[in-house]
Parts: sequence; structure tokens; C-alpha cells
Amino acid sequence: MRRNPFRRLGTFAFVLLALGLTAAAAVSTVGGVTFGDWNLPSGGSNGFATGVLNDSGGNTVFKMKAELKETVSPSFAVRVGTIKGELDDGDPALFPLFTVSGNWTSNLAGQGTFQASINKQVSPLGPVVQIGKMAGKFSDPPSKIGDPVGKYKGEWKAQL
Repeated sequence: MRRNPFRRLGTFAFVLLALGLTAAAAVSTVGGVTFGDWNLPSGGSNGFATGVLNDSGGNTVFKMKAELKETVSPSFAVRVGTIKGELDDGDPALFPLFTVSGNWTSNLAGQGTFQASINKQVSPLGPVVQIGKMAGKFSDPPSKIGDPVGKYKGEWKAQL
């Protein structure tokens, strides 16, 4: 009896499809709170934001280190800028690389809001894809003495 090569190919395709569905099911949605230090740009230099992204159980999922840049504002009463940085997941491997990018808006008293996308790059030449979002509020009032660091807090959600 002769074996049908298409039957073997069909079985192989079914196994690959099943493995692909299993891999897709492994993606989980995680979210929680984010908080840390927020230092608006001042005196012509860039600012920074550093903090953590914790899950709903209080476990740290990422540590964030980002640069804050000020851009041209549409109003004299508002400051605006960008957020760009990295999220450290604690794994020493170079990839996946998690990043954060977005915008912030502040009044002249240093009270403001931010929103950003959470992104993932799985290989050096691979695409960067958005996997989540974060948003919140910050307070970094101006000071005549030094440049005290403010604070931020918010929420985040991502599919890891």
C-alpha cells in the first residue's frame, strides 16, 4: 500500500498550527501601577523619569529609566515634551528590548499628565511593536533653590 504524501503534509501543518495557537495563548495581559521620580527639563537641559511598573500584586515587572525633553509649546501657559526610555525586565539578555515613548504636558506650576506606549523589539533587526500603554500624573514644581526632583504615579497595561 502506497502512502499519501499530502496526508503527511496535512498532519505536519496541523501540528504547526497547534503549536502556533499554543504560543499565541501564552501571551498574557499584565498591568498595575507605576510610580517614581519625575524631573522636568530646566535650564536648557533634559529631564528624567525613573521608577517601577508593578503588577496588581505589587511585584515589580519593569524598572523604567526615561529622558524627558521639552518641545515648543502652543501656549505660554503650558509646557509640553516627550518621554523616551527603556524598561528593564530584569533579564540580562539583550532581547527582547522593552521601551517606552510618549508625551507629557504641564502647567507652569509643574503639575501635569503623561501618556506613553510600551514597546517591544524581539531581535536587532526585528520590528518594534506596541504591546501596551501607560498614563498618569506628575508634580515637579519649580524651585528657586536647586532643582528638587518631583514624583509621578499612574497606571499601565501590556500584553507580554
